[in-house]
Amino acid sequence: MRAYIAALSLLSFASVIHASTWIAVSTARFEVVTDCGESEARLLVTSLEQFDGAIAQSPGIEATSGVTKIYLFRSEKEFAEFRSHPGTAGFTLSTSHAAPFVLMFANGRAREVAFHEYVHVLVQRGDWKLPRWFEEGLAEFYGHARPAGRDKLSLGDQVPEHMSLLRGQPITATLLEEPLLTGSQGRYYAASWALVHMILTDPDYRSKTEELLKARPSDAIFKKAIEDLQLYVARPVWKQQTVEAPKSSINATLEAIPPVDAEFMLATLLLDAGQPQAARKRYAAIAAAHHNDAISAEAAGFSALSVNDRAIATRQFRRAIELKTSRARVWSELAMLEKEAGAPWQEVKPLLERIAILDPADYQAVYLLGIREADDGDLKHAVDHLAAAAQGAPGKSDVWHAYALALSQGNRPEDARVAAQRSLRVATTVEWEQRAATLLESLKRPQMASAVRRKPEVVTSPAWTTPKPDAEIRGRFLDFACQADPPRLRLDPEGGGKVVELKIADPKQVNLLNTASGGASIELRCGPQDGRPIRVGYRVSDGTVLELEFLQVHDLPRF
Repeated sequence: MRAYIAALSLLSFASVIHASTWIAVSTARFEVVTDCGESEARLLVTSLEQFDGAIAQSPGIEATSGVTKIYLFRSEKEFAEFRSHPGTAGFTLSTSHAAPFVLMFANGRAREVAFHEYVHVLVQRGDWKLPRWFEEGLAEFYGHARPAGRDKLSLGDQVPEHMSLLRGQPITATLLEEPLLTGSQGRYYAASWALVHMILTDPDYRSKTEELLKARPSDAIFKKAIEDLQLYVARPVWKQQTVEAPKSSINATLEAIPPVDAEFMLATLLLDAGQPQAARKRYAAIAAAHHNDAISAEAAGFSALSVNDRAIATRQFRRAIELKTSRARVWSELAMLEKEAGAPWQEVKPLLERIAILDPADYQAVYLLGIREADDGDLKHAVDHLAAAAQGAPGKSDVWHAYALALSQGNRPEDARVAAQRSLRVATTVEWEQRAATLLESLKRPQMASAVRRKPEVVTSPAWTTPKPDAEIRGRFLDFACQADPPRLRLDPEGGGKVVELKIADPKQVNLLNTASGGASIELRCGPQDGRPIRVGYRVSDGTVLELEFLQVHDLPRF
């Protein structure tokens, strides 16, 4: 009987694996993880390296440091489990455990999709504050780069499908506000692409780029640009640019991914992509195929986490560590669980230190470790860990702020000023703009060197006392079910009826941004809402709301 049950367990596990063989092909700048085979992986990673080299010579964008990971699926059916919007060929995802990465499937347009999504990665890593039409326009402009002879790429070619949506049709400023408002995603992307094309290639508009990026669609300069865009689209010939894109120096390495690691990878990607039920099925299959070992404990822990059973998840992750797991994500999740449960620093610190060794790219872990080390006066390790966190999360104002403080305490005033300036540039809330500006101003004063040696209030980061979201969603606020247990809010991220439901497990843990009262408490009207635009920061593992921000119309999301 036991042999029969074991056979069934292995059969269940094999059915999830599908007999797919996953590999990783890596270069200095990219890692393509795929089940499409070595030749397709090498072709894509080579194209991305060429594209990255071309960007350095191109207008409107610049490359940044770090390795970008792309998950390339052979099957659209399997990829469909991960995406939240039907028809999406690829998307970029950010979590608290990793730098932005890309998920996509091999649909014959893999290079185009990868180029497009890589632009989004660069924007997320950079310190640019771009309107969404400009970011999408850039992604479309560069996404349609094509080979132009040996070691060259052509930029700025007309895109027939975009042109067919624009020519002979009125183009208005409203069209650039977002597809939620216009009801036409296709024309939104087409108009964004065309406007960016005009800005980057027309000398008259190239000089007005900064003004246009700050303008609203209702501003006169933007309306004039839209009038000129109508004439621009009617032109029979558009300006193109050919840039060097050498590939001779590209060296790629190949690594086979063991089946159980591939399945863990897919299950965790589902969890990060906000698909906990699908993730739990995969974790359950892994657990069923292993007994009383680290793998079974890991899978059981993640399965419990997918349904927010934090007690079981904590117990299973502890067991996995006792059984000598080397899976960095296990250590990271346990550290966050212990921290949120109020465990003393002496118990959490060894977990964070282990993560810093196993996976330095887990910026949330090294960030938390760094700010506590700075608070304890261990500036050498604090600076190292906060530098790693800043590299992993270059768009996080709080990370750069903590890094600047540690540098200043370590008597590195020039480096501290650079970090504080970065904190100010990437700040997305009034609170962090004020904190960064105050720090930057104080660093200009000579007495700051001695003043920072006192433990400043901000060193004990809100991240240590309040859970932080690892994902966000933007859309229309539809309903607040305040009588539910726990209370739930519903929003429409597309404006087309696909409702997303998230829960408020503890109102005291929800940070309200840009509210009249300063965000001290939650004051929401129960029942149906008026459809106002909202941004919700939440925890992917269980859909718990941790941040709420009511947006202006021009802040609505890209899709």
